[in-house]
Amino acid sequence: ATSQSVSMLVSNIPPIVLITTGGINANLVEGTVSIYPNPTETGEVNIVAPANLAITVYNVSGTVVYTGTTTEEKTVVTGLASGFYIVRVGTKSYKLVVR
Repeated sequence: ATSQSVSMLVSNIPPIVLITTGGINANLVEGTVSIYPNPTETGEVNIVAPANLAITVYNVSGTVVYTGTTTEEKTVVTGLASGFYIVRVGTKSYKLVVR
């Protein structure tokens, strides 16, 4: 009898995302990511994620409006005008609304 092994790439496993009225929580291979408040009315959003993940925020035109790196605690992104944004943290993307 021969034994067979099964391998899979961890990157192919989709994240588990929970969207609530208070924000987004996602369990990723990189760790847990929280983005809150979402929607926000102040133009300020908190991103809690493991340290040293790249953060990029795009507006609906695809223009980069913020770049940074997560810290060990929360990263605060400020100065966002009203609109819809895509927030990329590590390898995953999330929707953000600023009212």
